[in-house]
Amino acid sequence: MTANTSPACNLQMPANVALRIFRYRAYGLNIRSEIRFPELIEGGPTDCNDVEIRLCSGNGCRPAGGGCAFTFGADEQVLHWDEVGTFTISGIDRIDIKPAAGVRPDLLAFPLLGPVLAVLLHKRSFLLLHASAVACGMKSAVFLGDKGAGKSTAAAALLKAGHRLLTDDVLALNFEQVDAPLIEPAFPQVKLSEKVRSALGFCGPQLRPRVHPGIQKQQLRVADNQLSGSVPPSAIYVLRRGETASIEKLPNRDALSALIRFSYITRVQGYVLQPDEAAGHFKRCASLAAMTGIYALQVPDGLARLGEIVSCVEDHLVLIDGN
Repeated sequence: MTANTSPACNLQMPANVALRIFRYRAYGLNIRSEIRFPELIEGGPTDCNDVEIRLCSGNGCRPAGGGCAFTFGADEQVLHWDEVGTFTISGIDRIDIKPAAGVRPDLLAFPLLGPVLAVLLHKRSFLLLHASAVACGMKSAVFLGDKGAGKSTAAAALLKAGHRLLTDDVLALNFEQVDAPLIEPAFPQVKLSEKVRSALGFCGPQLRPRVHPGIQKQQLRVADNQLSGSVPPSAIYVLRRGETASIEKLPNRDALSALIRFSYITRVQGYVLQPDEAAGHFKRCASLAAMTGIYALQVPDGLARLGEIVSCVEDHLVLIDGN
């Protein structure tokens, strides 16, 4: 790693932020960063940087208002949180971060690896779903649902059963091959409540400190080799509460409605799809609904019954395509 000589980073940088160059890989992209993010997988030296994350010490571009404020323009998007800082997305390949005074770097990662990076991925024409997902061999199981439905819990249970993680929270589908979209792996971390983590037996040094008192879930850093490579979407499950673990295919209309409802970009506060964006977004949702089975997964209450959900999903994936 080399010392940072960027002029913008020589102006009274916060003492708790390292001025070094880090290289990462996430969502199929090579990332060059002036801030360390241990949540991400390290990437090797490359001449191709798809995304640059830069540390900004100037006045920055802060939207009007207190608390949090977002401004979404055609070429630049600005997301600001008083307690964290200001994140400015330029084009499809640059994020400038102006940290709030005294903020810890691990708190910077919380919005960066959520809505900030999601906006950039959307600008790169990825389809984003608010979902968790695992790879089971060369097949995948994607979990959609409202907050508290158990998306992360279901993914973690399958991870504990020996399958590999694709993502937790933000799922990115690469439509570069329009007839064969791929889920691009995010980074090896799941967010779980203490009760779920204990029930599954996740413990030890992988558990990262809670970054903020207001964030209830704990971040669990899993081994890098537990993160999957890119795989096609095999089955998308909409989680619903029920008496027993069971799976039922959704009608076409309900399937498309679920994808639109659980699209991540439409859940980013204040983000409005422009007409050309909306058309492309709808087309990708419709293509995914036509190519991938979308199902209602009924999940029973009680952490002791997670094994039933794992077995139900594993058996169902075996039946898909008859193998």
